Amino acid sequence: MALKLWLQPRNGGLFPLDNEGEEALAAIGNRDVEVTIKADSIRSPDEHRLFFATIEQAFNSWKPDHEFRPENKEHLRAWLLCEAGYCTTTLFQVVHGASDGCFIESMDGEKIEVAKNIGDLAAKVAKAVRNDKRPIIDPYGPAVRVRIAKSIAWHNLGQARFHQIVSKVSDVLVAELGVSISDLKQIKEVA
Repeated sequence: MALKLWLQPRNGGLFPLDNEGEEALAAIGNRDVEVTIKADSIRSPDEHRLFFATIEQAFNSWKPDHEFRPENKEHLRAWLLCEAGYCTTTLFQVVHGASDGCFIESMDGEKIEVAKNIGDLAAKVAKAVRNDKRPIIDPYGPAVRVRIAKSIAWHNLGQARFHQIVSKVSDVLVAELGVSISDLKQIKEVA
């Protein structure tokens, strides 16, 4: 049986970071196990919690007249990750009379998938977002840009990469709200 657990060192031992880990260790019981440790991929639980607390604080502080109006904290998190560049992006544009599978190039050299008409465009966008509940869809010159935030789950991202993303999200917050993650943390501590 192969398991992947996220553990945190504490008091001279390793302890699970989530309920799944606790249940997996309980299932192992007193049996001997072989363990492989990848310490470089362990995320900081404190930075992880701070990031999500910051998203909540940013949502509560979001300017009502801002161009982007998040529906909830998850929608804001997806938008911030996309703005920070941690997303997949697909561009679509209607070109009447185009054939299936056609692409054109934007002025910036980006590949744009061509749609034959507005109905075809809607179908292509729907296919691109599939089951994602938080796609960010916005105009992009004559095209439509569909961005889907990548997962920041523990098993998808090590600490170094997570920290880079958090830093970029902080830059986005400074640009959009005039406050950084550190500022939002202090606001939360005062409240």
